[in-house]
Amino acid sequence: MSRPRTPFGADRPGLMAATTIRVLAAEMSDPGRFARGKRYFSDRAVTDIVVGHGVVTAEVLGSRREPYVVTIETRAGNGVPSRADVTVRCTCPDDDGWGRSACKHAVAALLTLGDELTIEPELLPRWRRSDTVETDDEPTDDEPEHEPEHEPGHELMVTDREHPLAALLGFPDGAALPPVPDLDDAVHPRFPDPLVAAVLDDALDALHLRWE
Repeated sequence: MSRPRTPFGADRPGLMAATTIRVLAAEMSDPGRFARGKRYFSDRAVTDIVVGHGVVTAEVLGSRREPYVVTIETRAGNGVPSRADVTVRCTCPDDDGWGRSACKHAVAALLTLGDELTIEPELLPRWRRSDTVETDDEPTDDEPEHEPEHEPGHELMVTDREHPLAALLGFPDGAALPPVPDLDDAVHPRFPDPLVAAVLDDALDALHLRWE
């Protein structure tokens, strides 16, 4: 086991994944359990957490001397899993026995997992076992690698400036891009679930996008 870490500083590469994990915690619990789990998380009741291949294990201090053990299992895949891909277990009496609902200890463990992903986003593919997911992009023994054929109706991009077509496809001398008008902020409808909407609002307040 290892002690949970606390993110600090402006450079948080895994913040987007962590935000989605917090939304997942809200989706898997009711408002009362989520509020109590958030309080457990703030009080650092999660004393140990390990992100393994396919499962996260955490110890959470509760009302008894011995900590409760939370396990968060996920199917193999890419990116942050959906609710249907996650099974949550806890040794506390409030565990539903099905793994579909998160008790307050599991909520605290999920929020702690979000902090771990904020600091070390490489933990996400380990948890999702991304290396075991088969993709159609890799060639098989029966299918040799080959360059994709040009489809009719699609223009070929010419990147070599000395290519004969470069002068025809490039901008004429003196041409420039038209001015881009100022755009109004997009207005999106709020989530019907007020708990998920509140979690997203909190996350967006802390989210800063840095354009390279």
